[in-house]
Amino acid sequence: MKRLSFFGVAVAIIILSALGIWFATRPTPAPSTSTPAAISPAVPADAPATASLLVTPIVASVAIAPSTNPSTFQPITVPTQVISGARVKTDVTGRALVEGTNTTVLDSNSEMTIAVLDTQKNQTRLQLEAGQVWSRVKKLSDKGEFYEIETQLARASVRGTSFGMKKAGNVTTVYVVEGVVNFGSLPPEENIGFESIDVVAGKKAVLHDWDLKPVVSDITDKDRQDAWYVFNNPTKATAAELNVETSSQTFLNPPTNTSSTTETSVPPRTPTQATQSPTTPRSPTQTAQPSAAEPAQEPASSSQEVQPTTPNQTISPATPDSPELLLSSVSPSSLVARTGGTLTLKGAGFQDAQVFSVFIGNTRITSFTTIDNSTIRLTVKAFQFEPGEYDVTVAGASNATATISSALLIKSQP
Repeated sequence: MKRLSFFGVAVAIIILSALGIWFATRPTPAPSTSTPAAISPAVPADAPATASLLVTPIVASVAIAPSTNPSTFQPITVPTQVISGARVKTDVTGRALVEGTNTTVLDSNSEMTIAVLDTQKNQTRLQLEAGQVWSRVKKLSDKGEFYEIETQLARASVRGTSFGMKKAGNVTTVYVVEGVVNFGSLPPEENIGFESIDVVAGKKAVLHDWDLKPVVSDITDKDRQDAWYVFNNPTKATAAELNVETSSQTFLNPPTNTSSTTETSVPPRTPTQATQSPTTPRSPTQTAQPSAAEPAQEPASSSQEVQPTTPNQTISPATPDSPELLLSSVSPSSLVARTGGTLTLKGAGFQDAQVFSVFIGNTRITSFTTIDNSTIRLTVKAFQFEPGEYDVTVAGASNATATISSALLIKSQP
């Protein structure tokens, strides 16, 4: 009996010793390198995504510079998302649609920066560096919501409207088609309060960099016939005059070849045409009985169709209130901003049409000399205009005008 007990104790000791040796010599597992899910930061299911706008090229070429590298532009050919801080630019033929809650068309030869974009608060601010844009903005309800477009010197703030904004040199112009736009100069660095006014539908407002208060006037027929205006506001009347198609989806289905049809609908007047026009004032008897060699007078309004005449038809005499006015050239075609210079305008009908103003861009000049019926001379003062391209227009009696687009280049350096 004692032998059996001793044998059992010995077996138990051997088993326990073996187990001890196994536990002591078994390999230790490597520590886990994965992070437990429990300590991962939780992301709410309704967390807002980064606010963005969709930029779609309507007509090439369009380029964007991302917010991470705003000085480097890359051309795009497909719809592209951009965020606050990005820049969008078009060339002389380009046009871009910028979509979010609201829609904006960036016209050709234009550039803008997305300065503020917060879709949660419905806040948007676009910085127009150059050129022109047209926006359609849904009605804003909350006081914290805003949609603004700024230039270097002006700001337009809207709460539901259709309007366009143009920056040309030192002039900013806003055109209001629907609703009301609050428009005024930006506060200068010394924090003096700026003046702003409400511009209602059918009006435009012009602000120069030396003025604190915009000048308001009616949108004219000439404004409505501009290719940029027609593209963003096609109506049956203007479309018929300019031979473009209308569309209720203005931004998504723009008129085809708006620029080319606009240019061909009103043929450009060449210097050859100017030489055909008489350079001396005609007497009443000459006006009543024009000679067969004398060219037929064009009507003052380009929207009126000119009917062809035959030798058997009676040609109605031109009346003093509808003289032909032609601007054929501006020379020199460029000046340096810091020196200015003298410009010579050539054309026809300057005396007949009683030209009383010359416009360089939106700047009216009344101090000039009409040399004869085909020549006007004026002086551009030093630093009167910022560097950029400017249209030149002559304006006469009975709303007669003649314009050459981008006729004058103001350069910063010789």
